[in-house]
Amino acid sequence: YSNSKYAASPQNRGTPFPAIGIGGLTGIRRDTGATVTGFLNFGTEFSRQLNHLNTKEQLFKISGDYSIGDHTLTAGFELTMVDYDNRFLQAYYGSYTFNNSAAFGTTPARTGVENFLAGRPTAYTNAQPFPGNTIDQVFAKWTYKGYAGYVQDTWKPDQRLTVTGGLRFDLPTTSKGPTLNQGFTNAFGVRNDSTNDGNYTISPRVGFNYRVPASRRTEVRGGLGLFNGRTPTVWLGNAYQNAGTAYTITTNVNGNNQPALQFQPDVTRQPIPAGTPPTPTINLTDPDFQNPTLWKGNLALDHQLPFGGLIASAEVTATKTHKAPFVEFLNYQPATTGATTLPDGRIRYAGTVTPGFNTNASPNNVTTFPQTSTVGRRRVAGFADVYRITNSDKGESRDFTLSLYRPFRNKWSAGVAWTRSHATEVSPMTSSTAGSLYTTRATFNPNEDVASTSNTETGDKIVARYTRQLELVKKFPTTISLTYEARTGRTYSWVFEGDANGDGFTGNDLFYMPNGPTDPKVRWINPAERDAFFAFANANGLSQYAGRVLPRNSERSPWTQTLDFTI
Repeated sequence: YSNSKYAASPQNRGTPFPAIGIGGLTGIRRDTGATVTGFLNFGTEFSRQLNHLNTKEQLFKISGDYSIGDHTLTAGFELTMVDYDNRFLQAYYGSYTFNNSAAFGTTPARTGVENFLAGRPTAYTNAQPFPGNTIDQVFAKWTYKGYAGYVQDTWKPDQRLTVTGGLRFDLPTTSKGPTLNQGFTNAFGVRNDSTNDGNYTISPRVGFNYRVPASRRTEVRGGLGLFNGRTPTVWLGNAYQNAGTAYTITTNVNGNNQPALQFQPDVTRQPIPAGTPPTPTINLTDPDFQNPTLWKGNLALDHQLPFGGLIASAEVTATKTHKAPFVEFLNYQPATTGATTLPDGRIRYAGTVTPGFNTNASPNNVTTFPQTSTVGRRRVAGFADVYRITNSDKGESRDFTLSLYRPFRNKWSAGVAWTRSHATEVSPMTSSTAGSLYTTRATFNPNEDVASTSNTETGDKIVARYTRQLELVKKFPTTISLTYEARTGRTYSWVFEGDANGDGFTGNDLFYMPNGPTDPKVRWINPAERDAFFAFANANGLSQYAGRVLPRNSERSPWTQTLDFTI
């Protein structure tokens, strides 16, 4: 039995205060003397205004062995119980931006600082429960119980061969589902209160180890099996916190055709702009959603060399995704007029295609799409963003490793290893909220269930270690370790800066590389910009993708090297 408690509740050092951002601040770079423009942030950070996470986890485990002849039978049972309490609502205290503003009507032009001193924000965000709901209905409070049982047989027919085979059963359960939003169910034909309760996994596994008859120790080992993990509860908790019980409104103010709004420092009296609150964002869990599982197999050879007590190893490992988490969007409105696909073949949606661009004449002309403006780009107008966590069965990896090491003897050990790997995935799932999980994935078509190079693919990696035990003080041994690692850089993608397909999200649409200056799919601002682009493209290797959309994670940053010393 074991238990643990976790509390992650950021504390204000003073009185709670809205998030403040002041833009348009100019300064001089001390290293170059160039004039730069900066941004100042202070107050209670946007995502930590209402952010309290408390969990209590208990693990009950029992297992036993029984030997009969050449067999050792093992059986066990586990119960993992987690009480989960997540209170999270971004911008609950309010978030204000004060940028430079141009003159409009009788309102004079003002700098960001002048707008701040006048209490006139240029943008404002606030989140509150919908009328008729309480703040408690926004929280995720539930209990997860995971039941597991397993059996295993270890067979040793002789002193050289060991074969292990087993079966594991995992059953997740939840104490309750999210609050049912009947309006959503009526509009979309699916319920938002589903969970992964009862979606069990049966995992077979087998492995072996064989010592080859030889003058020096030589072993062959390997195995194959289905392995599973637990889904991070924050991903499942998104459905509890986004059931249509709260809304977030973001509005541009103090500008063209926008209402004026006065800054309010009291977090309990944040202004609510006039008009109907924006449509709700909904998160839901596919009722067939299963915890992540993958097939994994390996085959390795270990051989003791005739000198220095060294052991050389070679190992190949491969995995194949069985069930991987994947977020999809359910409320896209395809284009209703004009072409339904764009020139490079991607789907066109009903929102405005707003590619961001910078020119020499307008270096700051970067287009953004208002976060809560869903007019015309959502299939069901009564709802905004609708995310569902489901599973993909695509993705795999392959690794090959060569290593040479000296086991610890005579107070020292050393080793060196090289690994080459290749990995693909559908979604990296590197965030916590459904929106960021979805929008930070670079795609050709946003809901595509297509595997591409993984965010975490290592490529080539070299690791060397040396460990030495010293006795600087008699009878008080001291161990020092030196570890060197060199690896290929992280993967990254080329994307359009704006919204290239009209889905309302920016910065996640994979880039199309023109096949040349006369590519009919591309329009240029002027010949100078066109020539500057191709000079950049040729210098950065983009020309190899001429006439194609660049794959996700097609590029790599430079090699990285680290050296760690511990004592």
